Amino acid sequence: MICRKHNIDFMDPTEFLHTKAIQLAEEGKQLYFLKDGHWNENGHQYVGELLAQHINQLSK
Repeated sequence: MICRKHNIDFMDPTEFLHTKAIQLAEEGKQLYFLKDGHWNENGHQYVGELLAQHINQLSK
């Protein structure tokens, strides 16, 4: 990955999104629009929370 090669901090949300998608599916909700796979409001909200947590960890 290019970030690792250049020692640039990054966050890969793939596993978090997968886990959250399963959790939301049990509630009848989704992270993505079914027709095109882009994040919906839930997806954007969740990734925003993940990024905020990641940034807070960096500032400690």
